[in-house]
Amino acid sequence: MRQKVKRIDISSHFDKDLNYNGIEIITLCNREHLFVFDTLQVIDLKELLRSTFGILELNSLVSH
Repeated sequence: MRQKVKRIDISSHFDKDLNYNGIEIITLCNREHLFVFDTLQVIDLKELLRSTFGILELNSLVSH
């Protein structure tokens, strides 16, 4: 999921020609799970993942 979220081009959400509805659909587990996010949710999700993995990296540095 992390890689799928990283690949989302957030600038396309502000261009009606590229993403008219301003939504992003992410599928997981061979399309068993489906997530639909609007622009603000995509921004929040990107920030959440960036922060989470940043904390995990810091924790791994401290524990070594």
